Amino acid sequence: MSEAVRVSLLVPEVPSVDAELAASLGSIDVHSSQIYKLLTVKGVPEAEKKEAFMASECQESPNLEPAALDLEQLDAEEEALLALKEQVISSKEQAPEVVNSYIWKINELIANIRMARAAHAGNSGRFRHYNTFIYGNPSPEIHLATVAWFRESAMQHLKNDVASIREAAAHLLELMPDSSEGDSSILLPDAETFQEVREAHYSAGGFYTLLLAGVEIPEGPIKPDVGTPILEQVRRNIGAEDYRIVVATGSTWGVNQGKKELEVPGKYNMPVKRFVGLGPGHEWTHALEAINGYRGKLALSGNGLDIYESGNEGRSVIREQLPYDSAESFSGTLRWNDIVRRHLAISLGFGATTAPRSFAEVYAIMNAVDVLYERVKRPDDPQKADAVATRRTWDLLKRVLKGTNGQGGAYLKDMVYLEGNIACWKAARNRPEMIDFGDRGKFDISNMRHIELLQKLGVLPDAA
Repeated sequence: MSEAVRVSLLVPEVPSVDAELAASLGSIDVHSSQIYKLLTVKGVPEAEKKEAFMASECQESPNLEPAALDLEQLDAEEEALLALKEQVISSKEQAPEVVNSYIWKINELIANIRMARAAHAGNSGRFRHYNTFIYGNPSPEIHLATVAWFRESAMQHLKNDVASIREAAAHLLELMPDSSEGDSSILLPDAETFQEVREAHYSAGGFYTLLLAGVEIPEGPIKPDVGTPILEQVRRNIGAEDYRIVVATGSTWGVNQGKKELEVPGKYNMPVKRFVGLGPGHEWTHALEAINGYRGKLALSGNGLDIYESGNEGRSVIREQLPYDSAESFSGTLRWNDIVRRHLAISLGFGATTAPRSFAEVYAIMNAVDVLYERVKRPDDPQKADAVATRRTWDLLKRVLKGTNGQGGAYLKDMVYLEGNIACWKAARNRPEMIDFGDRGKFDISNMRHIELLQKLGVLPDAA
């Protein structure tokens, strides 16, 4: 008998084994899961730091440690988390695996609080310690692969017809570290796995088939007047009617799980494949994970298991890749460039294969990358290209080096997009259906501890 074709992305709703614990955790998890926002230097302080850095001819590294934090609020949350941890440890009702899952999650949230506090105090050693506790160390292998990726791109432009592009390519090669040990091919999935997962997503009962049910996708670029109705239909398709679609304060898309909001820029003009992959594919995937997690056996997976972000974001990037005909096609987009350059900048600042580099040192290398890419896009206007590159490099570094004093180190969160994507594609190579299984909650499909826990609870099926 053939397997029935699914008709919904929602999992059947069942009683959770941890409803009370999940409610207790949710009531205090306010700031500690969004430390990345608290670490951000913005407004007048950021403008002043940027002006001073540019005035120094990009030589004097800015301090990006947060000057103002609500320490009393963070202290109160840590105390509440520690109290809940004691409650969990003494629980006689929960199975050991459920108890452990909460302890690990609470430890991660406490580490986030302590990382923010360390950044505020200027304690770079503790900031690095809690950073790596949460995200691990940047992979040296992936770092070298990103170096090779950009060096190979520069090599292709050394013989460009435009002199300013040739000059930018040569300058990048002068500054970029050696890549003799780097293999850029590890950044992309193999073609067979990509096509197998892609075909499953667009088949009857597949993710994109169900996600976009009732949606008419136009041929041309998508702007808000067309995009909003699509996002609203997808919201209905995943049972997320209680999520609001709101205008973001910046240009970044995102889901605020605590407020149940999809944040969308007020203005955008996107190619169809890019829109489908980012809005419906990536961002609504995050809402679907939460909805299904709370509908399932382990409510914690609606909030998120510990250190789930790598697999979570990496899998959502897969959803961005699949509207394209191949991984190579997606790798030519600005989005992929951003994902790879985030990892490179973090690895350079952190010191994945060498000593940590200062903000100014990382800026020089990453600006060389951005200048080349912008000059390729604007071959007739190198001055405009360089101005755009300056903005892009600053925006990148204020994001990935925040929390540091500018003399070395990085905030590691954004490396999960690339490292998680690579790990999830590896998981899909062995078991393609794992990409869809990830919709059942917020967990890492490449983390066997997560998989075994959810298999034991019946959330995931055992491997065939």
